Amino acid sequence: MLNTNTHNFLQNIMCIDCSHLEQSIRQKPHVDIYKTFIEESIILLRDCHNPLPAFEQAIAKLPQNTPDDQTLDSLRHAFVMFHKDGLEGLWVSQERECWYPKVILNSQLNPCKINTLTNNITIYRGCDISEYNNKQYGQSWTTKKMIAYAFAYQHYQPQQWFNQQNRIILKADIDRADVYYVGSSPEYEIAVNPSKLNNVQTI
Repeated sequence: MLNTNTHNFLQNIMCIDCSHLEQSIRQKPHVDIYKTFIEESIILLRDCHNPLPAFEQAIAKLPQNTPDDQTLDSLRHAFVMFHKDGLEGLWVSQERECWYPKVILNSQLNPCKINTLTNNITIYRGCDISEYNNKQYGQSWTTKKMIAYAFAYQHYQPQQWFNQQNRIILKADIDRADVYYVGSSPEYEIAVNPSKLNNVQTI
């Protein structure tokens, strides 16, 4: 659906899962609106020294009856964060409470505090039980069990999809070589290659 240049930029430069993105916007009533906005935004990122005002202009010129403004806001937010702080800014600033372009890291972000880690790390994740049942784990974990508890049972309570009975805390081990990003407080986030997780269990 997206042209080749746009697809390559999103996937290879911004690490956005194009299959997830295209599946999401294909379900919208006016697919071309989202497609055009994404493609124009990529051109701005590549060619414009200061694309931020242009993003706002691109949204302003959309038809007044554009459906699902939240999706457009999420797309705009992703492009702005990437422009300001690169891939690290995009990863750190993801909005997980609502729909957001899915970012999948496949290598270490630089700079990375990986040297602060031991060779093997115990990590935790608060998530839906379906992740554990399907063995389809997310990349974002934490080194603090209480942070995982908050993500499992507190942070998302206002969301319509939240069901406390389906929320769990996972514990796993990961080798330092399979860590892509190390954050600091308050969330002590650690992004990993989920295919390399060891000893995954519920606690």
